[in-house]
Amino acid sequence: MWAARRSLIILVVGILVGGIAKYGLLDEGEVPALSTYALDLARVRSMALGGELPLRVNAEVVAKSRVPAIALMAGNSPWVYQEMVRTAYQVVYSEGRSVIIDTGPDRQLHEELSPEGPFYPERFAAVQRAMLFAEAIVVTHDHPDHIGGIARSPNLEHIRDRIVLTREQLDNREQLDKVGYPFDTLGAVEALDYRQYHRLAPGIVLIKAPGHTPGSQMVFVKLAGGRELLFVGDVAWHMDNIEIPRGRALAISKFVVGEDRSAVLHQLRALHSLRSPSLHMVVSHDSAQLGRLRASGVLGRAFE
Repeated sequence: MWAARRSLIILVVGILVGGIAKYGLLDEGEVPALSTYALDLARVRSMALGGELPLRVNAEVVAKSRVPAIALMAGNSPWVYQEMVRTAYQVVYSEGRSVIIDTGPDRQLHEELSPEGPFYPERFAAVQRAMLFAEAIVVTHDHPDHIGGIARSPNLEHIRDRIVLTREQLDNREQLDKVGYPFDTLGAVEALDYRQYHRLAPGIVLIKAPGHTPGSQMVFVKLAGGRELLFVGDVAWHMDNIEIPRGRALAISKFVVGEDRSAVLHQLRALHSLRSPSLHMVVSHDSAQLGRLRASGVLGRAFE
């Protein structure tokens, strides 16, 4: 009798511990009710004005991967897979001038990240061609699928003067070493130092958002026709992170990404509060959202 009771107790305790562990590691992703992350959108909008504003923004999908839904947001089913895209963006001005936001990975980096997902060499080549003629090349952060197109570019000598990396991004040597950042070739690139906001070009403002990485930033773009876009980088991996709002699972945030989880959750709350029909938040890896933005004309389908 006692042996059976002891086995039952062990089973119940195991279930309770497993349930608590699952909740803590996979299901708990609540964002705070109030955010400590300050994003003064009125100031950003004001900084963007002046000069000839850009006309449109294009998106180029360099690669795709499939990941368990639980990796995108806490509480999702671990058995359902969703498509993620690895994307670069081209902000286009008149007379062919442009600014590139994120650059995608090359084939080797993509296969290291997602060996099961397709890589599109012709699209990676299109990004590389566009970088040759861009006035500036920026990244939301220095993970391989965002900065890889710079680090592995065959045109380093030609694009060196167009690369704009922040002090925090260049100081993240551990991450840059992983991507094989060519310090010998690009060591002379001058780091950008700014506090909270920086006007990069007419209609484009950089916004510091450390958390996912120390050098993470968002990019605000205002077009000549009045449309506004906010590229949030990897603060969110899916628009649901912002809409609901809900963060990544602790197991992913802490043990896979190694991000400042508290900072990211506060940023998600701030972004949730800023939602409006006039502001299009662009999530780098959300395949479904990209399809909607392309269908509505907010983003073009390919680089020019």
